[in-house]
Amino acid sequence: MRIRHPILLGVGACSALVIAAILFLPSSFFIENGEDGTGTSLSPQKWACPMLCVVVDASGKCPVCGMDLEPIQSSGDMLVVGRTERELMGLSLAPVERREIWRTASVPGTVVEAEPSQAVVTAWVSGRIDDFPAPPTGSRISAGQSIASIYSPELIQAQQELLIAMSMSGSEDDGMLQAARRRLSQMGASQWLIDRIEERGTVYSDVTVSSSYSGTVLERLVQDGDWVEKGQPILRIADLRTVWIQAELLEGQQGLLAVGDTVMISSPGPGATAMHAVVEQIDPYLDPVTRSFSARVSVDNAQSSWLPGQLAILELWVPETMPGASGSAVPAVPASSVLSLGTRSIVYVEDVTASDAASDLPSDTRGLVLRPRLVEVGPIAYDSAGERYRMVISGLSEGEMVAVQGAFLLDSQAELTGIESLLNEAPSTDSTGAVPGGGTTAPPMDGMDMPGM
Repeated sequence: MRIRHPILLGVGACSALVIAAILFLPSSFFIENGEDGTGTSLSPQKWACPMLCVVVDASGKCPVCGMDLEPIQSSGDMLVVGRTERELMGLSLAPVERREIWRTASVPGTVVEAEPSQAVVTAWVSGRIDDFPAPPTGSRISAGQSIASIYSPELIQAQQELLIAMSMSGSEDDGMLQAARRRLSQMGASQWLIDRIEERGTVYSDVTVSSSYSGTVLERLVQDGDWVEKGQPILRIADLRTVWIQAELLEGQQGLLAVGDTVMISSPGPGATAMHAVVEQIDPYLDPVTRSFSARVSVDNAQSSWLPGQLAILELWVPETMPGASGSAVPAVPASSVLSLGTRSIVYVEDVTASDAASDLPSDTRGLVLRPRLVEVGPIAYDSAGERYRMVISGLSEGEMVAVQGAFLLDSQAELTGIESLLNEAPSTDSTGAVPGGGTTAPPMDGMDMPGM
């Protein structure tokens, strides 16, 4: 048999061999392991939800929201933002620099009556309360206003002794007469009452108790018909034009406040007006039961804005300090540059070396190379102009540039591309580029193309 096309037969045989090799030989036969530097390792294919719900290893639908998963592939440990993208994002940078910043702390407090303004009206003679016309609780009372009428057998007897002494006395200097007057005075009778008894020549069955103070009635301590003893409190009043706010601080917060500090006071209720006040006193002891101590401020209450028992909030400013560091300034970054999730915080730091190698344009117009960096920061604090900052505890060095405006968009892109982000933790090896001292090292940028340049 004669073969008419030997060349075609040879090509067909070779093709059959290649197909068989692809079907039956392992992939490692064609692609060497990249770990030894002799071949090219492909990044594993990942699939991500467009809403950033999940990142999984296989295609399909998102198990959370049901959207189709999109293929993604890691592009290293950096983000490259071209000039055009930078302008569209409004991306801006700010340096890590030392600043004097203060954080706010809220301390609960309670409105109480100021002690100097409190007073108690007492019965100046023993007897029975026949009438108790004192105003109800919460009403105003004036000095000299009648409080109660008391029937007192002891006082009636003392009045009778005065009248007997007057009838037996021959002069004003008589010792018996003076003793009778003195006894009534010691019992609490006023000179006006003694003179009236002598003028009328009769005794008073009831005596009137009057208030010596002006203020608001806080508590009525007796009722009609009660028997009271001499000196027993029958009414408690207070002048509420000035009130105290007692703030409760916990053990360990001794350094937050000092006498003379200015604090902001407000009420949690709607429409409350905040005001400034000065700390007048701090308790020098700790309550062994509540493990707390009190700080006191006085508040003008001429408009009756504060009610005893009302809850108040004291806001104070505490300067941020770095343990073991001298000076009042601390390394800080704008609060908007830090993305936090629980105890995990991340910022995007410019790799200056990589950015300079990739572009000769000025820093304010060129594209940027940014790397995610895990950091430890303090709570939100404020500078003297009221701008929000966060103290840098670790992870950054002074002078490094961090992304401020547009940091959230950067993190979204990092999440989609599979590199370290707020939600995507780094692998076991460090991919942040952090080096001792807080700096970074950049890989060679030869041949890297900057988008939008």
